[in-house]
Amino acid sequence: MASVTNLHPDTPPEGGGLYLGPVPDDRRRSALALLLIGRPRENDAAVDHFELFAAEQGLDLSTLWVAAEGGAGGRMLGSVLLVPNHGSTAMLFVGQATGWLDTTAVVGLIKAVCDGPGNQGVSVIQSLIDPGQVVEGQVLERAGLTRLAKLIYMQRVIEPGEHRVPRPTALGGCDHPTILTYSEATHADFARAIEASYIDTLDCPGLVGMRPIDQIISGHKGTGRFDPRDWLVYLDEAGQPIAVLLLAEVAQGNGMELVYLGVAKPYRGQGIGKALLQYAVSESARVHGTRLYLAVDDRNDPAVRLYTGMGFRASTRKIAYVIPR
Repeated sequence: MASVTNLHPDTPPEGGGLYLGPVPDDRRRSALALLLIGRPRENDAAVDHFELFAAEQGLDLSTLWVAAEGGAGGRMLGSVLLVPNHGSTAMLFVGQATGWLDTTAVVGLIKAVCDGPGNQGVSVIQSLIDPGQVVEGQVLERAGLTRLAKLIYMQRVIEPGEHRVPRPTALGGCDHPTILTYSEATHADFARAIEASYIDTLDCPGLVGMRPIDQIISGHKGTGRFDPRDWLVYLDEAGQPIAVLLLAEVAQGNGMELVYLGVAKPYRGQGIGKALLQYAVSESARVHGTRLYLAVDDRNDPAVRLYTGMGFRASTRKIAYVIPR
């Protein structure tokens, strides 16, 4: 990880001006290497692996931008990649500060790519870095991004033959809830339930209000392999939201992801989250998965305690930064 002491000093470009823009095709592999390994070694195996991954995933590498002195063909000072996602979001990859020759130029590069002409329809840009990347975080903040949260990525091993748990038919004090799966007809009910779960939420509260609910649902649909039967919403006898559970099979590998689990404020503290989480584990076993994955804000103590008590273990941590557009 980078520290303040191992960075190259800022060296403003001499003559020819500073280029901030898409990398020329003949320099793409060098710019990728700078992003991936911190050095412009275009023949590095990491570049081959990433290009193969990008081709398989259909990633458009035209959003790879570079800061270079003396024009597009000059010495590269840094590179970043912006990847559009579902739900009108985009993910910004900045690499490691050890590969930057001018942090001020990288700040300008991040601002330029975030304001770039290819971002029509993007409401929120996000960036994830490791907790030890102090300089990278400072540069992101100088470029206008705000620290959102420290995310804990957790997973639960599904044991062979693990006991099946039926879908809950009663939650909290509601013995006869209405249980719906997702469809166009129930879209509004899912929207109401998700928004109800945001009230006084402890899980990334800074995201609330950044996107309209339809974009949020679209983003959830784009996580893993969307199957409407894996999405559940519970309504009480008055038709008010109780909770919402969104699951998806992971796109690669053998397992499921807990895309979202939320409980409406009036129903919190009644064991509803635990009951739905037990069912989620059971569903992972049913589809022959070996893991159930999730991410949680580390400040959300009740959720972290729940997940830990249910056998989830942390696999990694990331610092999330965001900027609305």
